Amino acid sequence: MTEIQAVDGGSESRQLAMSLDRVDHVIFISQHAVLTGLPRLSQFWPQWPLHLNWYAVGPQTATALLSEGISNVNFPEESGSAGLLALPSLMSPQGSTILIVKGADGLDDLATTLAQRKASVECMTTYRRVPVIPEEFEDRPGGYVIPAYNSMVLPVLKTVLAKVPVQRQVLVALSDRIAKKATAIGFQKVLISQNVGQDAVVASIKDARDWLTKTG
Repeated sequence: MTEIQAVDGGSESRQLAMSLDRVDHVIFISQHAVLTGLPRLSQFWPQWPLHLNWYAVGPQTATALLSEGISNVNFPEESGSAGLLALPSLMSPQGSTILIVKGADGLDDLATTLAQRKASVECMTTYRRVPVIPEEFEDRPGGYVIPAYNSMVLPVLKTVLAKVPVQRQVLVALSDRIAKKATAIGFQKVLISQNVGQDAVVASIKDARDWLTKTG
């Protein structure tokens, strides 16, 4: 229900890219951040600064970085900001400079926590999600399980699910923040995935299907 659009950050984004040599750690919060952010950085750096530490939010984003020739990528096994913040090199980052390459709606809590740990944190926004409104869903006896990866899609979901009784809708939210916004706009059954990793999301989807089966 969304499509990815690259964002031109203007002079501020170019300045961040040009200043990569003063950064200690660069963090990519998604595969989209890699695909839209790495080319922007490479415009100014045909060879990467040798001292730079690379991070990915999880295994899939790490794979995207590796496929672009970035080696020695640090990443948590369980995707998400909590996993990143538990990495030893980010536990005590005071005095270091960190660049976060992200989407317009991506992991603000990560930047906040790293700043609280006395790091100098800068964010480069390289993409945004734009809603794509499909046709309304028809009601079906089995109901619908809907994983929500960002809060922007929630109003769209309410629109396309208008014909589906609320007792046959289960939203799987990938964060507490998304869950709170979903509840606030009227979703009645909301499960929260333990993290954004594939295994955790699949487990939550199975729980949601079980709930639908039991409630008929």
